[in-house]
Amino acid sequence: MKKWMISMLAAGVSIALLSGCASVQTARNLNGQKIDAAGSPVAHINAKNSGYYLLWIPLIAGQTEAGSVGKIGIGKDTVKVDNMVDVVTRESKAQGGTKTLDLTSHVSSMPMIPIPFLFSIESVEVSGNAVK
Repeated sequence: MKKWMISMLAAGVSIALLSGCASVQTARNLNGQKIDAAGSPVAHINAKNSGYYLLWIPLIAGQTEAGSVGKIGIGKDTVKVDNMVDVVTRESKAQGGTKTLDLTSHVSSMPMIPIPFLFSIESVEVSGNAVK
């Protein structure tokens, strides 16, 4: 019984540490390559968010509000393309871009074991090019 409780506690801590998170990465070294025919390049921006869901109910997901990207949100349904487009365009503006071009997105869902029809990990990734 004691081993079972310790293993369940370890599993819970592992899930909490590896839980939903939002992140933004910016690449500024474009090796002199243009990413727009008319403007000057600023950066390539990639943002990703993931979260745990019970059926369609969000349990844990990354926060996407200004100043809170990278923090964990409980019960917030932020694993959406529109949330991540907001993050990418906000970062583009913060980097000095006046336009964000070539936005692309990828959405995925993966069932979680032991009950794959109840729990899932949702993920969304959006990237774009910041240009002046």
